[in-house]
Amino acid sequence: MTDDEFIMTLAEKAGLGRAEIGILGEAQLAEAEARIGVVPPMLLLKLYRAISNGGFGPMRGLMGLGGGATDRAGYTADRLHQLYADPDDGNPARDWPVGLLPICEDGQGSYICVDCFDESLHLWSPEGWDRSQPPQSAITPLAEDLRGWLGAWAGSHCPALAHLHEVPAGSLCLSAR
Repeated sequence: MTDDEFIMTLAEKAGLGRAEIGILGEAQLAEAEARIGVVPPMLLLKLYRAISNGGFGPMRGLMGLGGGATDRAGYTADRLHQLYADPDDGNPARDWPVGLLPICEDGQGSYICVDCFDESLHLWSPEGWDRSQPPQSAITPLAEDLRGWLGAWAGSHCPALAHLHEVPAGSLCLSAR
């Protein structure tokens, strides 16, 4: 399945875009990249430009970039990354991994994060996290790649994506919005 076909499938599952959010603009992307310090994964950018700048997808929906969709606290993905990565010599909690972008809130304080370098997905779960330790101690691998994770979400209604299921059925990241 080509990226365009994959994006169309996700757009159908998402309801063909979110006009109230709009698509990712070039100025928003430039500001987001400056905050993150790296380029977000190309597939994520294609989705934000073709469907909407967040607000669709698993759980509470993808968080956007710049002025896109936010989590419950009002943060876009890049702004939350900036908050986590803002250096503080006396606080190891701020030792956030370079290029790990929170993109989806689960509604219970945890975030699905994408590694901007290899598109792998990770769960950032601060529950029970010892804040004297770096955040990596509360980050666990979740899925091999962004495409597989989103395909699993969309696959609940699209048999053509059934082969993309990377995450076991019933896991928290498969619940539809």
